[in-house]
Amino acid sequence: FRKMVRNLKMPGFRPGKVPRKIFESTYGTAQIVERALDDIVPAKYAAAVEEHGLEPLDRPKMELLPEEEGQPLRVKAVVAIRPAIELAAYTGIEMISVAAEECANPDRDVPRSIFLSTGGVLAIFLLGLVALLAVLHWTSATTSSSPFVDALRVLHLGAFASILNWIVIIASVSAVDGGLYTASRMLFAQSREGNFPRIFATTNPTRRTPTVATVVTAACAFVGALLAFYFPSSAYVFVASLSAFGFLFAWLMISLSQPILRMRLGRAFTDKLRWKTPLYPLTPIFAVVMVLVALGGQFFTGGAGTKLGPIRVPGGGIAVVVGVIWTLLWSAYYLLYAKRHFAHGDEWRLQEQELHRQFEADRAAEVAE
Repeated sequence: FRKMVRNLKMPGFRPGKVPRKIFESTYGTAQIVERALDDIVPAKYAAAVEEHGLEPLDRPKMELLPEEEGQPLRVKAVVAIRPAIELAAYTGIEMISVAAEECANPDRDVPRSIFLSTGGVLAIFLLGLVALLAVLHWTSATTSSSPFVDALRVLHLGAFASILNWIVIIASVSAVDGGLYTASRMLFAQSREGNFPRIFATTNPTRRTPTVATVVTAACAFVGALLAFYFPSSAYVFVASLSAFGFLFAWLMISLSQPILRMRLGRAFTDKLRWKTPLYPLTPIFAVVMVLVALGGQFFTGGAGTKLGPIRVPGGGIAVVVGVIWTLLWSAYYLLYAKRHFAHGDEWRLQEQELHRQFEADRAAEVAE
């Protein structure tokens, strides 16, 4: 207001001396608000873009939100940003290997699951993306709702959009369930190997499932939900970064451990495998190279990056930085504590060796027959 009346000429008043009530009764308050927005919004918008690490592709569409008593003025900005590759959206197929131990017929079901899962992912992502882009422009897609729901609404199929909303919710619950299953079985396996207390390796006497590990994993998920509620920005960055790095790190370890396991078991064992990795050893080498490229490429995905303390990590490299720190912490736990205090893993390894000897004997008997 003071800026506007500084050079305003109004009969009966000197420039800059017009009372606010008289100005508002003559010109209204809309001009003051509009001038204030012109002065404040550009700087606030630039700060918000930098804070969230966005890379806008166009000028924003501004919308003044309805005023609320006792609340500051709010402005909504909608802008198209550079698409980001969400690595976590393409993960989860490795859960098949975790479930193989509980499978009644792994020789039949594991290969079948791998091919069906791969085909399903390709069909859902590729065909779904083609159909989506045929209806909805990519700049119109938002994260506040499913783009498929938005596409159905564009086609005036509101009823199907409501059904799809429930499908999305069920799919999300299924993803959480899959995460709990995988994490609980990994906790069980790590405990069985002697890296965690023995209690996590106990199973239910009737259902033969790791109940304690499952309960602890679910409790950790609940703690994560509380952190996301009270610290939405920082908790999301932490969990999303660990998730992306964790999946890539798991793929890297799988690709590296397969050749090592083959060398330890020997040629005689690998020749008897009923389902072998296609194009071995090119397949694990290619997988290792691609994972390393994906990890390094996180630093070059564009955007303003993410601020971590006094430094700013470029691109999506925060996933790699947080993941490396997390890995170093658990490595220190293993070297300084678990390796020295837990010995029950030796019992499991002896059982594994006995099973391997039995396996060799059974195979030899089959050959003899």
